[in-house]
Amino acid sequence: MSRLLILNGSARHQKGDTQAALDACFGSSLTAHPHITINLASHHIEPYDYTHRNQGDDFLSIAQQMAEARTILFATPVYWYAMSGIMKNFFDRFTDLITIQKPLGRALAGRQTFLLACGAGAEIPPGFTEPFRATSDYLDMRYQGHFYWHSRSNAPEKQLENATAFGTSIIEN
Repeated sequence: MSRLLILNGSARHQKGDTQAALDACFGSSLTAHPHITINLASHHIEPYDYTHRNQGDDFLSIAQQMAEARTILFATPVYWYAMSGIMKNFFDRFTDLITIQKPLGRALAGRQTFLLACGAGAEIPPGFTEPFRATSDYLDMRYQGHFYWHSRSNAPEKQLENATAFGTSIIEN
């Protein structure tokens, strides 16, 4: 069982602000910690389909990795006051886990979830965390909180300190 699964929902997952935020949270500590990072933009995930013609994509294999993880970190940039489209598309597919893939959906129960969001605004948009908290609750996962990385912060030292504390809390969980 992988201890930590990071789901990166950024379109610029290698050199974007979301990756910079992840680096600030974990630094080199992830190299010594069992984890898997999945860059959602590198996978083929079809939109939700009521007729389920999307079953040949990568969603189920990623959902299986979620079930095998103890802790799941959703990492996403803020796009127009909401999660990225890549992450939203992924969340929409959770419907499969409560309809045609119920055993896999039930296997998510008890997982801890966290949210790392990053954006240009000084604060996380109102209501931004709600889909992560409510989805976690609905699937019997335990939402543990979030960290917001202000990509244009005027206090980078304090932000880095807070990011490190957030990363440490995830690893120590």
